[in-house]
Amino acid sequence: MRQVVGYVRVSTKDQINGFSIQAQKEKIVEYCFRKGLGLQKVYVDAGISGKSVKNRVALQQLLLQVKKGNIEEVVVWKVNRLARKLVDILYIVEAFQKYGVTFTSLSENFNSGTPQGLFTLQMLGAVSQLERETILENSRMGRRQRAKQGEYCGARILGYDVIPKSTCLKEGRESNLEINNEEAKVVQKIFHWYVNDLGYKEIVKQLNKRKIKTKYGKAFSLGSIYKILRNVVYIGKVRFQQDGQEYIIDGKHPAIISEELWNIVQSKLLTKSEQFKNRNKKRNNYPLTALLKCPICNGHMVGTGKILEGQQGESKSYRYYTCSQRVNKDSTVCNAKYITANNIEYQVYKAIEVLLSSPPIIEGVYKKIRKSEGSSEEQRVKLNAITKRQSDLQVKKHQLFLDFEGEKILAGVFKQRILKLNQELEILNEEKDTIMKLNYSKDYKISSEKYIEETFNNLYKLLKELNHDEKRNLLSSFVREIKVDKTLQLSQIKTKFSFDEGLENETITIDFSKEDIGGKVSWEVIQE
Repeated sequence: MRQVVGYVRVSTKDQINGFSIQAQKEKIVEYCFRKGLGLQKVYVDAGISGKSVKNRVALQQLLLQVKKGNIEEVVVWKVNRLARKLVDILYIVEAFQKYGVTFTSLSENFNSGTPQGLFTLQMLGAVSQLERETILENSRMGRRQRAKQGEYCGARILGYDVIPKSTCLKEGRESNLEINNEEAKVVQKIFHWYVNDLGYKEIVKQLNKRKIKTKYGKAFSLGSIYKILRNVVYIGKVRFQQDGQEYIIDGKHPAIISEELWNIVQSKLLTKSEQFKNRNKKRNNYPLTALLKCPICNGHMVGTGKILEGQQGESKSYRYYTCSQRVNKDSTVCNAKYITANNIEYQVYKAIEVLLSSPPIIEGVYKKIRKSEGSSEEQRVKLNAITKRQSDLQVKKHQLFLDFEGEKILAGVFKQRILKLNQELEILNEEKDTIMKLNYSKDYKISSEKYIEETFNNLYKLLKELNHDEKRNLLSSFVREIKVDKTLQLSQIKTKFSFDEGLENETITIDFSKEDIGGKVSWEVIQE
């Protein structure tokens, strides 16, 4: 019996318009019953927009099963349930075709198993994308036009309450923004603090210490302060873009900040920006940024530097890692301690060296190499077959010219046959070029198992020789996350490897004893 599954997606608007989960399921069940198909499962993404396929858990699970060969047909109520963008639809359908899966849409009455069905799918996908883009463009045009008239068209903003359009019309309000007095005092305080030489961090610290929240009820961060200090809405203006140009015009709403105070703040921001340009160039000197997890809040840890004076009065810079929550907000949000960068980097590099020199990893790499060598042999066989076919076609071309010169065939027949032979030769040449390029790239692959083992055993030395970007790229290629315990010692590394066919996502978790980083190592493979 065919392995058939259904797929259902609804957004909040779909529920309102009657495209409910149950209604779509019933259509799919009815179709399978009528066709005598065994419906194995219906994958459901509830309350999710069709804008992006990446964030749809059920769809990703379905695609994983497709790749594993566990599905033969996918049935949906309507093609836009699958995706709205043509590029996403074609990507998904190409995956279906690659693994021999038929795609059936009930409303449009087609399946991709036929040329007509595939053509219809492409047309419907194009229409669906055009419809979405038209809606978005109309929405953008509407917002732009309102902004030109001085109306505020943004999200909720600290210091103001956004009044619904219906209320504005009913009460005859000129502006859709009304000053929120308590919040306005906070905004004014932020501007005055900055003018009086309080930096972002100190402002954040003061606000969070007093338990003052953002418009969305969250703790303040460096980014939120920067946005407030740069927002022209606070001086009674609105900002909009048109044809790649930014425009700032007078708004209909009342100002919270005077233009005099605004200009002083903007001047200070510009000066500070110039001062920090050179300092920002050193930010990449932290290869474990975002890989390290905070032991307190489990957030990402980032690199930071300190310049301290020595006993002789000389200045010396030190590198640390600390919680991004502490950096962007303050210690009232997360009070994780600083980790010495040199210390934790040494622990991580030695730990990875232990992992990569372990038998399971070494054997996994060897398997990859052997598999690559096997596929190279297949390519050589294919290349020989192409060369032989090219030789046969050249003989046919030569004979065809002789027949034409001997007036054995008509000119029209000659042209038709020559064209056909040339087309096939062109296709063969392209295939041959592709294989040659592939084999050329494979010549650079390391095939010596002994060399690989030596490289892994000396990974720490190798990492020390790489620049910061190279270290970061290398670590990110196979490390998911790094955990430290509350004593700031390395406790766990989660890595990502893919050695076996069908196991696309493998997490190898390595736990290290506190006494000896190079000592006890245990790992488990978890299929995610």
